Parts: sequence; C-alpha cells; structure tokens
Amino acid sequence: MYLYLSLALTICAGIGFAYGLYRFFQDESALYVRMIIFGVGCAMLGRLFETLLFLVNGELGSGFNVGMLGIIGSFLFFFSANYHLKHLIIDDVSFGLIRSIRSYNLLSLVYALLCMSEVLVECFNLPTVCIVIVYILECIVLLVFVPVLERGVKKWTT
Repeated sequence: MYLYLSLALTICAGIGFAYGLYRFFQDESALYVRMIIFGVGCAMLGRLFETLLFLVNGELGSGFNVGMLGIIGSFLFFFSANYHLKHLIIDDVSFGLIRSIRSYNLLSLVYALLCMSEVLVECFNLPTVCIVIVYILECIVLLVFVPVLERGVKKWTT
C-alpha cells in the first residue's frame, strides 16, 4: 500500500513541478514564485527517493532517510518565500504579501501539517486509513499549489 501512495505523491509533485516550470520559467517571473516551484521540485525528489528505496528494499525502514531531505528542502523554499502564518492573519503589503496570495499561504501551512501528520501516524501506529487520508490530501495540495499560486500572482501583478 505504501508503495502506491508514495508513487502517487511522486507523480502529483512531478505534475505540479512540471507545470510550474512550464508556466513560470518561460519568461521573467518573480524569485518568490520560482522559490515555490523549486519547493515542489524538492518534494518530488524526496518522494521519488522514498519510492525507489521502498522498491529496492521492500520497506522504507524506520528513522531518517535521504528522501526526508527533499521534504525539508521543500519547507525551506516554501517558508523562505514569506511568513505564512503572519500573512494569513495580518495583510501586510510592506512584507511582500498582497491579499491575493493568502490562499497559497494557507496551502503551505496545510502541507506542513500534513507532513507532520504523516510522521505522527507512522510513529503512533495509527490505522492504515489515517495514512491513506493524509497521503491523498498531500497529493491534492501538491497538485493545486502552482495553479493557486498562479491565480494569486495574476491578481498581484495586474
């Protein structure tokens, strides 16, 4: 079951990353947007490593693995782009946020919570349905990251 879930996450992150490359790297776009696209790419590479590790070993194993660096890298890109929680509560243009990007900020926080939930489900041996729900929600977030960002950037720049 984990293999299919990990493969689905890899594919969803790959689709989001490829769409982001296609949409934002053809012309000049803000560094802010490119950092977020690289964050989705890091998530894809981390999930790809975990999927391949599972294929080779037959299990993911417990503890740290190199694939986790991709997830950590995605957080660095996502949270370096801006201060999500502060900008969800306080609409502050001087810190680079315009109201139109608020939905992206919410998605970033949801993604972070889902990644933490994934670890908690595995640590506390919760039922399999819990991990399936978390992975499905992560797939959805990784697929909609870039389109939501694109919609916000269009409002921001026009």
